[in-house]
Amino acid sequence: MKTRTETLHDTDRVREVVTVGFGSAEGDVDVDALRADACWIPGRPLVAEDGTGTVIAHTLFARAGTGAAPVPALAPVSVAPDEDEMVLSLDAGPIPSGDMTFGEPMVDATTANQPE
Repeated sequence: MKTRTETLHDTDRVREVVTVGFGSAEGDVDVDALRADACWIPGRPLVAEDGTGTVIAHTLFARAGTGAAPVPALAPVSVAPDEDEMVLSLDAGPIPSGDMTFGEPMVDATTANQPE
């Protein structure tokens, strides 16, 4: 399994993963609307690929407000239904079971856009 930053080439497959992950064609999450919103953080969406290069999971960070300081919010996290063994580590620390961690890209995303 490989984790990398989402590219424009991934857009259609990301829509599929989000749709099946949330269980409806309309979806409770409209990633295209998030991309068009001021909350969007470019370069922060991540995808996970299986051994064949097929995108099987997607997540992104969007700006959220807590008082005066914007913070990154992790949402949505979408995983293809047949990949239910996926584990996510926000700090690249050890994971109790499983063998997948998002590692450094996720660590970088959690620290990006933080007030100094």
